Amino acid sequence: MQVFDLHCDTLKRSLDTGIPLEKNDFHISFERASCFENWIQCMAIFIPDEMRGNEAFSFFIQASKHLSSEIKKSNQNINLINNFNNIDIKKNNIVFTVEGGAALAGKLENVKLLSEHGVRAMTLTWNGENEIGSGVCVENPRGITSFGCDVIHEMEKYGIAVDVSHASEKLFYDVADIA
Repeated sequence: MQVFDLHCDTLKRSLDTGIPLEKNDFHISFERASCFENWIQCMAIFIPDEMRGNEAFSFFIQASKHLSSEIKKSNQNINLINNFNNIDIKKNNIVFTVEGGAALAGKLENVKLLSEHGVRAMTLTWNGENEIGSGVCVENPRGITSFGCDVIHEMEKYGIAVDVSHASEKLFYDVADIA
């Protein structure tokens, strides 16, 4: 059987606990996934709403290094997808994603850095507000900011898919108008 799972929080749990991605009892482990003929796993690093600025960006960097290290240590023949043209259906593939645009720390140039770290999709917000726009739990959502518009164009430039999960309805429609 072939599997394509669009989201798991295993990377953050592994990072928080120190338990390896290879063998754990989280949503997915490399070892348990080996029962599939081939698999593609979108593995998200979740940026909590209370984490902002350099703290959020540093947390992203820490997660990226952790994921790379765990893939290198694995004996499961795992491919980290650098772009959607290098999916190898004869291997197990990971799509590195970010859940929460706060990972950018409000700096447009960080979109390129996320891309260089292998990020292929990013949600613009989580439930709250950030520099990009309003999440789904914001009472009076403002939608997208001018910085958010620039972020979307940069994401498109660097091949990072815009994920509107957790976006407010206003943010969703703003993105639909410009993406």
